[in-house]
Amino acid sequence: LDPEAQDVTAADTATTTARRVAELIAERLHIEVHGDDDDLFDSGLIDSLAFVELLMALDKEFWVSVGVDDLDLDNFRTIGHIAAYVDEHRPLG
Repeated sequence: LDPEAQDVTAADTATTTARRVAELIAERLHIEVHGDDDDLFDSGLIDSLAFVELLMALDKEFWVSVGVDDLDLDNFRTIGHIAAYVDEHRPLG
C-alpha cells in the first residue's frame, strides 16, 4: 500500500470512529454534539457522571478499557480526541 493510500485509510477510519463516537454519545448519554472539535467539558455537555457513562460505553462498544494513566481529560475533551484515543487503543482484529 502506498503512503497516500495509507493516509486515506487512516483518515477514513478516524472519520468513521468519530461518527460512531458521536452516535454513541447521542444514544447513550442523550447529548447532541454539533462538531468534532466542540469541547465537551468546557461547554458543560459532559459532567463527571456522564464521563463515567461515556467510559463504560466506549468499553462496551469498542472494547477500549481506559486505564488510570490514560484518564487525562484531554484524551476525551472532543469527539475528535475520543476517536483518536479509541483508534489508538482498540484491540486489533
